[in-house]
Amino acid sequence: MRLQDKLRCAIYIRVSTEDQAKEGYSLEAQEERLSFFAKSQDWNIYNVYEDKGYSAKNLNRPALKDLLFDIKLKRFDVILVYKIDRLSRKLKDLIEIVLKLNGYGIGIKSATEPIDTTTPAGRLIFHQLGSFAQYERELISERTKFGMMKRLKQGLWNGQPPYGYKVTDGKLEINPEEDQIVKKAFELYVEKNMGVINIANELWKLGYQPRNSKKKRWKANTIHNILRNPIYIGKVRWGGEEAEGIQQPIVEKDIFEFVQGKLSANRTWTKRYESPNNFLGIVYCGLCKSPMHIHYPGNENKRRYKYYVCSQRLSYKTCDQEYIRADILEKSIIEELKNLSTNKNKIRVFLEKYKNSSIKRLKELEDKRTESKEIKLTLQIPLEKFRVFIPDISATGPTPRNTLIFYLNGSMFTKAMEDY
Repeated sequence: MRLQDKLRCAIYIRVSTEDQAKEGYSLEAQEERLSFFAKSQDWNIYNVYEDKGYSAKNLNRPALKDLLFDIKLKRFDVILVYKIDRLSRKLKDLIEIVLKLNGYGIGIKSATEPIDTTTPAGRLIFHQLGSFAQYERELISERTKFGMMKRLKQGLWNGQPPYGYKVTDGKLEINPEEDQIVKKAFELYVEKNMGVINIANELWKLGYQPRNSKKKRWKANTIHNILRNPIYIGKVRWGGEEAEGIQQPIVEKDIFEFVQGKLSANRTWTKRYESPNNFLGIVYCGLCKSPMHIHYPGNENKRRYKYYVCSQRLSYKTCDQEYIRADILEKSIIEELKNLSTNKNKIRVFLEKYKNSSIKRLKELEDKRTESKEIKLTLQIPLEKFRVFIPDISATGPTPRNTLIFYLNGSMFTKAMEDY
């Protein structure tokens, strides 16, 4: 059989845990088995797509994304997997993949299951096995939840450690680089009577930084979550339940309870206000160009009104824009829209301006489309016809030491690179 007559196959392999590797699902074992299978079918292997350390709970996997992208370029005729659950354990996701493949005339083949999605019978079996894969995933989820709840009852933390703690041997321990910041946040709230925004700004001024961030500022909701988290008095939470933890507390219980009472008192009034926010997303600050948000000020005399406030002022107090009463602003916007609707000249000017900008934007998109087509053609060049050679750096022959040699479809060309 000629090379161009052979089916092109894409191999997809995935492993999520060491347990699967121990059971024979290792990436190496999968690739070896699938390569042998492809050879037995006289298929050409186009590429091996490998996702290491990713679960099948969703389709957000790097190699799988590459595979689905290459589908559009029709670079292969069939996808080969060790088991169908390597693609996904969710029936919905599996069906979505199959429908997409069918649109491009590409099938799925499992090396260990009787699956061939190019036939009605094969699709029926595929759906049945997909249902079992989803059932297995739900069982795994139930076992995981059981294990998490068991850890909770033992006073152990589930998940990433909260600010102020670190995990050692599966247990929470105080992080000496962060616990003082947690104490400082409570101190500023209780003794200095600061709100969460001012605390966030004060921590920033003192040089304290959020975890895993060298440039970002503290956010008000991060401070609020710290002040509300019972982990700091020795509690643990998971799945809506709470238990006594075995970790050392960072904050005294009476201080924590005082903070909870004060936070609750400051928030209860907001529940009395319910009204549509018709202009969110289209009202912006004239000073810093940031979005304006709906807010009910804490001042007792102003609580009957809602206000538009600059998001930068609300979150960081870095903007001097005044609070604007929502009823007055919205009334002004509606009146201006009414006036505009009767002014034909303004509408004509606006439409002409919008038309010109749209034509300009369309031209830019057409240029990008042409560029994308050229890139697509370049990507379709078979890799086996493309080679790059780096000359011996000690070479003194006709090829300079800082020149790369390219071979493409039998033609040779060179390109200079920076000296190394």
